[in-house]
Amino acid sequence: MIRELAGILPLFNPSDGNQSMLNFPLRIEPEALGFGPGPAARDFVVKSLQAEGVPIWVWLTKPVFEYLPGIRDDWRAADFPNTAKLLDTMFYVSEIAPPNNIEVMKLYAEAFHKVWEALYKLGPKIAGSIERTG
Repeated sequence: MIRELAGILPLFNPSDGNQSMLNFPLRIEPEALGFGPGPAARDFVVKSLQAEGVPIWVWLTKPVFEYLPGIRDDWRAADFPNTAKLLDTMFYVSEIAPPNNIEVMKLYAEAFHKVWEALYKLGPKIAGSIERTG
């Protein structure tokens, strides 16, 4: 119900009948939404969808090795630009498995459409403001 929205991509094929997910991971393309690179677009989308009642969360904001005290000083996120890009653009919809039903999923999809409509109308103004304030 959200596949036609520009700038949003599932990390897995949601039509694959061999997969069952409690959480649905997504990533956004900030440039397609009028934002520059970095996590500002993701954070804005996450907060906007949460305000609409969608259980959206960010799993990781930095590479796993930065959480591990014994090796965190041996690695730099800048050495892994693809990982950094994924972390800056990824989030997930939580609690999509039963007892949620199709009506709840439709409400979530409507919230995505509402947020995307606002991004289309106000995107450049929002993006510029967010990127200036961090």
